[in-house]
Amino acid sequence: MINDFLPAFLDRPESQTSGNPTKAKQMAEAPKPHRVNGPAIDKVKAKMHVLAVVLAGLEGRRFDWGMAEADNKTKALRGMGIELVTANGARKRGHVVKKGADPVGKRYFGAPIQRSADLYILDLQTRSAK
Repeated sequence: MINDFLPAFLDRPESQTSGNPTKAKQMAEAPKPHRVNGPAIDKVKAKMHVLAVVLAGLEGRRFDWGMAEADNKTKALRGMGIELVTANGARKRGHVVKKGADPVGKRYFGAPIQRSADLYILDLQTRSAK
């Protein structure tokens, strides 16, 4: 039955108050917990998720980001000191992709390019061209 897979707090018949109006009223009036550090926790979790995706890319599970998603996540990574670049972007910065380096993922570039390109971590998967 589908109820077997639901967490206990979701409308599982045995978790309901089964006709006890006093208990139902107490549950309805119970205050919600106040999350003092809620926004900070959410920010840290979001950064951890982005780092986990890049780490998975280094382990061989490449990501594929759309244009808006890539813009947001590369901005977050840049704030943490990690720069994702294409092979062409690395060349423009005076770097070349290291021999045997596999891309961590790819992203879509909109007009006028309208294609996807592989992404590498600058200074980790690239080296100075000099």
